[in-house]
Amino acid sequence: MDKKNIADYVARILQKTFDALDDAYENNLEGKNVNAKSHLIFPKYSTEGENYRVSEQELRFEFIHQFLKSQEENKENTPKLYYSIETPTKRKYRFSKPENFSKSDDDYPKIDETGESAQFDVVLFDEKAQRVCYIEFKAKNPSKESYEKDLLKLNTESENQAAFLVQLLWGCNQGTLSSIIKKIQPTSSEDRCLNDVIYVCHILKGKKTYIYNNDNIRFIDSWSELH
Repeated sequence: MDKKNIADYVARILQKTFDALDDAYENNLEGKNVNAKSHLIFPKYSTEGENYRVSEQELRFEFIHQFLKSQEENKENTPKLYYSIETPTKRKYRFSKPENFSKSDDDYPKIDETGESAQFDVVLFDEKAQRVCYIEFKAKNPSKESYEKDLLKLNTESENQAAFLVQLLWGCNQGTLSSIIKKIQPTSSEDRCLNDVIYVCHILKGKKTYIYNNDNIRFIDSWSELH
């Protein structure tokens, strides 16, 4: 399958993933009655009050569950794919500045063959065991440096393959999305912007999904709007 078909397939899996996470968060909270189709439980922190963990782990594991379920059902137009987790990158990188760095050497993170191999959260493979899709998962609203590391890897190694940056938020106030936009908008270094990477953000508590398109984040009602 070509890049677009793979991206469309992954988008369908993401839709099922978000639906399952919404269902689990509404019905499967630790210490309360379990009443969801999903077997995922959102665990509670030891602090007092209604404080449940929402992290990229829930997002990644539910995605893999929905991916495997789709592969087992093997419906029409389902590509035969395989997956790996914490997949080593082919290139080497330096994500942090050395203690003795000079201001003239301030371009971090960067590709550096004297650096170290990094990892992708999930990589999908075709039947020839060739990489066809790279996926990085994020939760909450991390630093700009955290986005830059993921975008550098995705842009460097995806080449003609599909690439996704998928984020899960517990809630979203007026400043949350604008804060994220500032972090993922193109900078002076093309390697650190989205380029062809598809950015998808799901608001768990609000049950809404957004994509980044044409320098703006917009809400989508249907996954047919993804491209």
